[in-house]
Amino acid sequence: MEDNNWTVTLLKLSRAVDLKLGFGKEKNINSLRADFLRYLNSPKGVTNHPELGSVKIKIITTKSNHANLSVSSTPIFSIGWNNKRLLKEAGTPDANGHEFSLKGRIGFSSSPLRLRNDGDTISLLFDEICVGSWNTEVIFEKFSRQSNTLLCRFQYNEEGNWILKVVNLVGLNLQTLGAQFEDLINTKQLSPEFRMFIGESHRHCVDRGIPPGSVRDHGFGWRLKAKLGSELYTTESILGSE
Repeated sequence: MEDNNWTVTLLKLSRAVDLKLGFGKEKNINSLRADFLRYLNSPKGVTNHPELGSVKIKIITTKSNHANLSVSSTPIFSIGWNNKRLLKEAGTPDANGHEFSLKGRIGFSSSPLRLRNDGDTISLLFDEICVGSWNTEVIFEKFSRQSNTLLCRFQYNEEGNWILKVVNLVGLNLQTLGAQFEDLINTKQLSPEFRMFIGESHRHCVDRGIPPGSVRDHGFGWRLKAKLGSELYTTESILGSE
């Protein structure tokens, strides 16, 4: 049974810090993550705060100075448009051999695809034609579900182990996110990103069971890459010290 109780999680974290427990194998971050979440008995990487509700457990190293958040929100396409038509008309070849691919960020001044801020909605333009849009409330609601993170900072020691050094509770200021939404996109701290392509009859797609001509859409991502200490975040020290 998964342990997602806040008190139990804190007791285990305190024990890990006090006893300098080692996690992971060598410098492999995936091994560290798997071993640590196994220790917390939280395979989904969440714990339940008595006031904040679900809190994501995130692992970072001493070199990290950010608390990236990413949500997926696909645009509502205009009549006559869908992801396949957009790929056919705006897609470009990628490194994996897909003729029609859309990957990477777009902004308010990019071309031929760009965004337009219409207040309650963000419009997606292709050659200045509106082909889809997002409701900004939907985007903010998705960020609000991930707005609280238990940030666990690890340090790699000479014995070849990852040691838990600092635990902070980091909260995203949703009001600031809304007020600075356009500026965050312009400064590339908030990165709207396409992640889709049309399948081809080559090794990359065949090995993954992707039929030729089908759309492989990983969802449109909104990735927040602001640094810790910025006004976007509030930080509460839980264990250890920087």
